[in-house]
Amino acid sequence: MIFAPLNTRAVQFEQFSSKETSKQWNVVIEKSISDNSKHNPLKKDGLYNLYNIGITNIGDKNVRLTRIEAYSDVQKKENELFTFDDKKDNMLNSSSFFQQTFPLHSKSTKMKVIVTWTDNNKSNQQRKYKEEFIFQR
Repeated sequence: MIFAPLNTRAVQFEQFSSKETSKQWNVVIEKSISDNSKHNPLKKDGLYNLYNIGITNIGDKNVRLTRIEAYSDVQKKENELFTFDDKKDNMLNSSSFFQQTFPLHSKSTKMKVIVTWTDNNKSNQQRKYKEEFIFQR
């Protein structure tokens, strides 16, 4: 498989929402509606806030998501938030993705989202592409 790194983008990660757009993807991170103490037992400790992430294909429509990874930093260490892979997760069978309510540590200052996809050509060797989005507080 061939990986073609594209761009790395960084935007300010606001407390409530953030959006970044490339030629191929629109990535939106926003505070979850469930992020109140009644629905979020972790909020009582002030350690975590709940967020949603949506990834939409706005470029070439002949692509398929194969992997989504998200990482955050807490105390200068990078921690994995979640990974979705098309071989294990049925959620990646198209060119868009939505994950509702994932926890993000309240002391995180950076979140990295890596989107990996393939083009849907008919050849046996599908080319993989990868794009990285960095959100900062």
